[in-house]
Amino acid sequence: MNKLASKLFEYFVINQRYFAIQKNGYYHAKNQYINSKTIESILHNKNSFLCYQEDYNLIKWICFDFDVNKELIDNGAFDKNKSVFYQELNISIQKLLDFLNEKDINYLIEFSGNRGVHIWILFEENITRQDGYIIFQAILDKADIQLDTQKFSLDKYPKSLYSSTKTDKG
Repeated sequence: MNKLASKLFEYFVINQRYFAIQKNGYYHAKNQYINSKTIESILHNKNSFLCYQEDYNLIKWICFDFDVNKELIDNGAFDKNKSVFYQELNISIQKLLDFLNEKDINYLIEFSGNRGVHIWILFEENITRQDGYIIFQAILDKADIQLDTQKFSLDKYPKSLYSSTKTDKG
C-alpha cells in the first residue's frame, strides 16, 4: 500500500496544504498538509480523498469527468435502465479515447462510483492552469464529443481559464 500511496501522491497531489476526505457521499475539506503517509492512512481506512488540482497557478493533470446526471439517479430512471445509460455514455467516452489514442496521448481511466468515468491526462512537468485549460478545450473540440445534457454531464478540470479563488486551492 505504501507504493500505491507514493505513486498517488507523486502523480496527483500538487497542493500539499489542502485536501478533502469523503464521508457519507460528501467531501470534507482539511486545511492540513497531505503526504504519501496521509494517503496511505486514507487508503488503509478505505476512504476516498480529493486533492486540489492547482497550486499557485500550476497543475500536473487535467481530468474529463463524465457522469450520469444525479437527478436521473435520484428519480430511479438510472437504476431501471443502467446498461442503456452506460452504453450511451460510453459512445462519448470512446470518442475521447479514440482521439487520445490517435494522437498518442497517454491517459488513465477511472470508474467513478456508480455515476461515470474519469479520464485523466497526467503531465511529466507542471504546467500553468491556463495551458491546462487550453489543452483540455482543444482536446474536447477535436474529439467532437456530443453529450445529451438531459442525461449526462462532463465536468472539466481545470474548470476555467483562471482561478476563481484567492487561496489557490484550485
